[in-house]
Amino acid sequence: MPNSNRKVRAKVNQKRPAIPPSTITLLESTFLNTHFMVEVELPSYWQKWRIPRREGSTHSQVAGEPRKWQIADASRFIWSICLGCMIFFSLGSATAQIGRGPSEFLVSSAVEIGVGPTTFEGVVVAVDQVATPCHRLADAPTPLSVRLLENKFSAELVAADEDRNVCLLQVTGLKAPVTQFGRTRDSSRLTKVHVRSQQDGLLRRSDMLVGYFGKVMGGLYLAVAQSLTEVPFQLRDGTGLYDEQGRLVGLIVMEQSETHALSMALPVEWIEHVQERKPGPRQSLSPVPWMNQSRALDAKGNRDGRLQNSLGWVEASPQSAWAWNELGNAHMGTSIWTRGTKAISAYQRAIEADPQLGMAWSGLGNAYRLSTTTAQAIGAFETATRVDPTDSAAWRSLAELYKKNDQRERAMEAFNLAARSGVGNDRALALVGLAPLYGDDRKAIQALQEAVMADNRFALAWQNLGSAWGKIGDTRRSIGAYEMALQINPRDGKVWARLGEAYVSAQQPDAALKAYRAATAFDPGNGVAWKWQGVHYMEKKEYWRAVSAFTEAIKNGESTAQSYVELGAAFQEDGQAGKAEESFLKAVELAPMNAEPNVRLSQLYRAAGRAGDSLKAAEGAIRIDPKNTVALELLDSLRRGKGR
Repeated sequence: MPNSNRKVRAKVNQKRPAIPPSTITLLESTFLNTHFMVEVELPSYWQKWRIPRREGSTHSQVAGEPRKWQIADASRFIWSICLGCMIFFSLGSATAQIGRGPSEFLVSSAVEIGVGPTTFEGVVVAVDQVATPCHRLADAPTPLSVRLLENKFSAELVAADEDRNVCLLQVTGLKAPVTQFGRTRDSSRLTKVHVRSQQDGLLRRSDMLVGYFGKVMGGLYLAVAQSLTEVPFQLRDGTGLYDEQGRLVGLIVMEQSETHALSMALPVEWIEHVQERKPGPRQSLSPVPWMNQSRALDAKGNRDGRLQNSLGWVEASPQSAWAWNELGNAHMGTSIWTRGTKAISAYQRAIEADPQLGMAWSGLGNAYRLSTTTAQAIGAFETATRVDPTDSAAWRSLAELYKKNDQRERAMEAFNLAARSGVGNDRALALVGLAPLYGDDRKAIQALQEAVMADNRFALAWQNLGSAWGKIGDTRRSIGAYEMALQINPRDGKVWARLGEAYVSAQQPDAALKAYRAATAFDPGNGVAWKWQGVHYMEKKEYWRAVSAFTEAIKNGESTAQSYVELGAAFQEDGQAGKAEESFLKAVELAPMNAEPNVRLSQLYRAAGRAGDSLKAAEGAIRIDPKNTVALELLDSLRRGKGR
């Protein structure tokens, strides 16, 4: 690796170019991608080059020539070498613990846990305390063995939460650093994560990619995969997952699958919960990580598999409120028409087992919404927010129901509480819901600005902000917001269409045309975007393209009289008089009380030398709109016999 070899080099003094270097770097190495340098400032009489002889000096000196060393010089040099050796061996002893491949220079909080012939991992989360997945301790003999590098310790199980799959071990005399805790609730802060694993006395590090965020009580359940640019190694249960700042955000739990097993990570918030509550361990632990299996199947989109896993969980643990709640979630994820009824039954069983389980009340509210029983849904969400006032999603769902029932003030209050209790995307969603309720464009803009600050990767917030800026006529900021939304989701045809509208308002027709073309490329069914393309092609006098664009617009929902008028005009300019007539007649059929199609027909007939038909169409336009100046001029011209 570059800069990893120890070497000696001179450091040039930039401030005194006339004087040769007086600093030598004794050691340079790289740990944790950071360069550490040990430097010793050398006295002037150690410098390689002589300074010109001063008046009165007893030594013969010539500039640029080294002087002869004295005994004192040699002793100082020897002491310098000794100092360098001490630093070298001090750092060398630390690096002796680092394995080959992706590694870290640190005294690790990762430990190996031995149960019979098998080993897995854990993380030091408090003094002499290790967190590890519970299912790996099923039928484990006592005492357990914990290894930190080359040292082994006995461990005792002191707390277990099988629903969360988090167990705590007491390891006396471990003397390992306690890891710092991060947070998973804000997904925008989990873009760069890595694992630290101790295997066979070697500490390894690997960057990971997050491919799934599953909302669970208190945080996010993750699915991760090793980056293709990393040297691969086998992940194990209990490996710590860390954020960019080196804070623990989860524990790896491998999916129990024979093929294509996913590396999942339970949220660090669950470890904190177990630390606070310290639930006593049962006599026997389940060897199946039920929640982890459910999350893995959800990440794969395997709805039937998730349902079967949940049925197995409630059969194995009929007293578990979490098992019944997950069964309700699994039913909600299916497409069968009875899913709402079955989900309601499962959530009610969960609430019977634990009336304080907020997520079960929220699930019940969602199931009632699906069954269109609004009053019961509101009641369930109100209970959910009383049980857990920090549940931002429950507050937001309650606000949406209030809004649906035209209870604006209560909806605003609930959205505000959702925003206050939420972080990241949860807060942004609440603010996006709140913005239109203000009825004030400036306040709506402020709410949407706070939304993009909470989650700057939330495309909908940027999109709505662009619309809000457009409403007050600030096209520059409107364009900027739409462009931010498209950086996040460049395949959103609707946003491309709105960007096109903004460019039209900013009088940038070429940019507008490009935006509308992108809109139909990603969303061919966007009739409005096709229509505006036709308008711009007419302005550019590319009539054959205008014909194609207006035709697509009509096919995709814009089959209005005005669209047929525009299509007829394009046909007429393209020299297709017959098709132009058909289009204008269709417009007359769709809007018999609109004078414009008759005016267009009159102009078409007049150009074709059909004076009688032209006169008839002009008279029809006048009957509909007696003040139509174009029709009046046509009628006057035709009656005076000017023909063409």
